[in-house]
Amino acid sequence: MKLLLSVNSYVSRQNMLFISLLFCFVSLFSIAESKDRRPTLPFITGDAFRSIADHIFDVEIQDINPDNVKERDVIFVSSNRLREFFGIVHPKIHSRYILITHNSDTGVPGEFSSFLNDEKILVWFGQNVTNYVHEKLIPIPIGLTNRYNSLGDPVHIESAMKRIARKKKYLLYLNAPLHTNRNVREKAYKYFEDKNFCVKVRRRVPVDRFFDHISRSKFVVSPRGNGLDCHRTWEALYLGAIPIVIKSSMDSAFEDLPVLTISSWEEVTEAYLLEQYSNMKKKKYMFDKLYAKYWLDLIKSYK
Repeated sequence: MKLLLSVNSYVSRQNMLFISLLFCFVSLFSIAESKDRRPTLPFITGDAFRSIADHIFDVEIQDINPDNVKERDVIFVSSNRLREFFGIVHPKIHSRYILITHNSDTGVPGEFSSFLNDEKILVWFGQNVTNYVHEKLIPIPIGLTNRYNSLGDPVHIESAMKRIARKKKYLLYLNAPLHTNRNVREKAYKYFEDKNFCVKVRRRVPVDRFFDHISRSKFVVSPRGNGLDCHRTWEALYLGAIPIVIKSSMDSAFEDLPVLTISSWEEVTEAYLLEQYSNMKKKKYMFDKLYAKYWLDLIKSYK
């Protein structure tokens, strides 16, 4: 009898363990599935690009059937899943397709540059195009944080845009958390450390206050973070400030927009900024490029 009770007790414990593990798995799956993946239109976000794809290969969806990929279909791949995509899915695809990579800080094309010469890839639209130029490779913006991220709630940017300061209080504003790229961002802080014309903030501030600071600034320092492009660049543009970025292979995404590209932070002086601000205010810009429709229409034009 004691032996039978012990066996039953052991089985019960094993069942409970199985049920607990199953519950955890289902919970994690539900969390992933419950993400709000709606694009934050009209703004640019990674999920705006994801929304027009015929096939998706990312953290949540990896069930592309290569036989279902038709001529000129759009395939969205999270940049950090490219190794699996090119290793497993791409070789089995027989039709030509349009590739979009986004929603990851991973630079492209990286080690996968040879695939640009594959006739199956008609064109590759990539976030964080890094140190590579090819006629089939088109840089696309990082834009704003996706909706499911707490910082990506559109209420913040929409509210801030309604309160854009007409009279700018600051000539230059710098607030860039170091943890995403300490080496690069520390250099920016070091250069502007003794520059009185630059307002420097080293601590995180609530997003609404952060957006308010940006809207009151003429220029915003936007050093790269984990990836080459930076949400701050596009936040500044939406809020009426001019972002300052280091020249890179992403520059074509900034063409015809009020973005100041420089070779090094040492170029930035008070006199230089005042001159650039006066000149840039007189120029005409293609503000359509600030919104998802411009980029989505560009992608669709290849279909």
